Order: sequence, then C-alpha cells, then structure tokens
Amino acid sequence: MALHVVLPAAGNGQRMQSSTPKQYLRLGEISVIEHTVTAFLEFEPVERIVCATDPQDLQFDHCFFSSHRRVVRCDGGAKRSQSVLNGLEALRLDGAATDDWVMVHDVARPLITQQELATLWLTAQASAGQGAILVLPSVDSLRVSTDGESLSGIAERSRIYRAQTPQCFQLGALIAAIEAYSAATDESEAMIKSGYRPRLVTGRATNLKLTYPEDLMIAQAILWSRQ
Repeated sequence: MALHVVLPAAGNGQRMQSSTPKQYLRLGEISVIEHTVTAFLEFEPVERIVCATDPQDLQFDHCFFSSHRRVVRCDGGAKRSQSVLNGLEALRLDGAATDDWVMVHDVARPLITQQELATLWLTAQASAGQGAILVLPSVDSLRVSTDGESLSGIAERSRIYRAQTPQCFQLGALIAAIEAYSAATDESEAMIKSGYRPRLVTGRATNLKLTYPEDLMIAQAILWSRQ
C-alpha cells in the first residue's frame, strides 16, 4: 500500500506575531515549510506530498520544491480540517486508493526526524487498519479546573498523552471521519470518534510546533545542535 503526505499550510499564524505566515519564516538558511517538505522528500516510502495552501498564497512558488514531481499543491480552507480534507480529496482525484496510507503533518513542525517517520510508518502498517500517531507522554503533574480560577481535581498523568503529528491513517477511513466530525481539532480525534483506536508512537520533544515567537528561537537552537 502506498504512503502519501498532506500538509495543511493555509494558516496565517497570528500567535507568531509576524506579518509573514509562520511557514515562510526563516529557520536557518531556508524557510520552515522547506524544512518540513524536505523531511518527507527524504523519507523513501512517500509517493506524494500535498500542500494545502491559502489560495492567495504567492510565496509557495518561490520554494525550492514547488515544481518537484512528488509535490502537489491544492487550496486550503478556513479551518485545518477543511485544508486536510481538501488535501485528501486531491490525493483521491490523483488516483490514490482508499486503503493507501496518509500521514497528516503540521507544516509548522519542521524538525521531524527520519527515525520518527520510520517508526510511525511501521506501526501504522502493523495496526490492522487502526492507524498510528506520534505522542508525548505527560511529564508534568496535571490538575483540573472547572472555573479557570481554582483547582477542582487531579488528572492521572499516566493516562495523558500530548498528540503530535504526523498522524497516519488510511485515506478512505480518514476522509469519512473528517466529514463526520469536521469540528475535531486533529485527525486522531475524528478517528477516535469514528470508533478507531490509533496506536501510540512515542515521539520527541524536539518535534515542537512553532506557535509563539519563542518557539522559533528554540527550533533554531535545535537546528544548530544537529548541525
């Protein structure tokens, strides 16, 4: 079965406090999105990469991969779920089979490693169709507040995981899940609500999502340490 990638990349990253969408901010010598796409181009099992971008995006064509034979562009939507769904539909229209696998990844996670991708891919293939996602076990003590002003309970840390991306599911099942649960915050939520039990793959803290200005500084430090 083939493996494809969908990168929702239509957001403007308001919390990054930059006039430039965060996927086009510089991280080292190239942009964030170029780091992300490079990681998947280097992962041999990937056949196609779909970037779901803002229809008015004028910067995509300046990326080094914009004319790469394995990279496809489609219009993104106002919400992440719509961008992902558009990317999945683009794969289906391009001939992808319903039982092909798709990794959906935040374009603002540019430091994903080949080892993480390989482990996720092996786990997904062995999941009997349930799929797999990268997660981080919680290392903090967790408390519950019902009013946002005081603590009212304790959450069991051993049962809590922070969802990362990529998240890997079969194309047809993922399309059906997102169509049924379009308000889901990510693909695993839609799949869980559809009755699936995705397998857990422990990821790395270095696979951080760039959300705030300080995240870019942390990512730069990680990149320097790798070089």
